[in-house]
Amino acid sequence: MILGLTAAYHFLDNYVGEGKKREGFLEFLNERLAKRSVDKYILKTAGPQMDILILQNILEQYNNLVEQDVLEYPSIGMEKENSQWKKWKEDKIHGESNGEEESED
Repeated sequence: MILGLTAAYHFLDNYVGEGKKREGFLEFLNERLAKRSVDKYILKTAGPQMDILILQNILEQYNNLVEQDVLEYPSIGMEKENSQWKKWKEDKIHGESNGEEESED
């Protein structure tokens, strides 16, 4: 879960931007995240992409609460190719080269 929380705050600080989405996601992380069991966030996430999968579960829970009008903030898009979620997944912090090889000169 620690990897997921680290991922959540990295995503928040570097990709969500300023405004209502940031405010809503921060409120969710600080006040609502712990209302759901850790087991539900980490279910089937073991492996090298654990941080990505846990954050995906966290964002899905946030978006579900927005959709149900529990949180009155905008949802965080995850489907479109240009979404902040997809950009975060492609961030070099995850150690994936995305097909590019670095030379050691």
